[in-house]
Amino acid sequence: MPLPPINAVCTSCKHDFTAVPIRSFLGLQKLICPACSTEVIYPLTSGYRTFYWIVFAVMCLTVFSELTQGNLGYPGGLGFAVIIALYKDWSVRNRIWKLTGNDKPNNAALICSIVAVIAAYAAAIAVPQFMAYRARANTPSIESQLLIGANNVNRKTPQMIDADTRIDGAVAGPGLSFTYLYTFPNIASTAVAQGAFDSKVAPNYRKSLCSSSEAQVFFANAVTVHYVYRGSDGGQIGTVTLTAKDCAAQ
Repeated sequence: MPLPPINAVCTSCKHDFTAVPIRSFLGLQKLICPACSTEVIYPLTSGYRTFYWIVFAVMCLTVFSELTQGNLGYPGGLGFAVIIALYKDWSVRNRIWKLTGNDKPNNAALICSIVAVIAAYAAAIAVPQFMAYRARANTPSIESQLLIGANNVNRKTPQMIDADTRIDGAVAGPGLSFTYLYTFPNIASTAVAQGAFDSKVAPNYRKSLCSSSEAQVFFANAVTVHYVYRGSDGGQIGTVTLTAKDCAAQ
């Protein structure tokens, strides 16, 4: 549909004329000055300008939504075209206003739009970081989780796990360590020769414990696990200590 004739002023020779414009690629109005043959660019029509502002608003909301979900949000080809069209429209209106005193551009709207885009990007970057901080703040520390785990074990112990072994409890800490306490109720600590547990029994226990899913959870959090074994008289028979490095060597 052809555009209606408009009254224009040549930005080159300042000649007043009336002509029928054609649209540029971005929708701006183009005319040819009859006096000097200079191409004169006039602003968007109100319909085009309104459409571009609606697209701009939707684009801002879409980009903001993408960024808050942790995705990189970009305006895309259409978005950049809209931004360029609105800027060119403002620039042309500003030039025409200085030349004729008519159609003063709304600088406040442009400034507000720029501020809105900057604020949207800033908020979209800050919100995920804030949510991540909140998540970290609400997540118990490893030490706290170890303490909870020890309390859970202690509520169910002492308990026989087989005919010769009883689990008496657990101790969290110090730091990233967790200790299980076991007793052999049928064997006194004095009945086990010194060093025999470490050389003969511990290697078999270590191999079995390293393959357990429970140990893998500890290792994933850099926790050192101690298994302390005592005799029926309360004396210590031996200790098996496991780290991720120890089990990797198995």
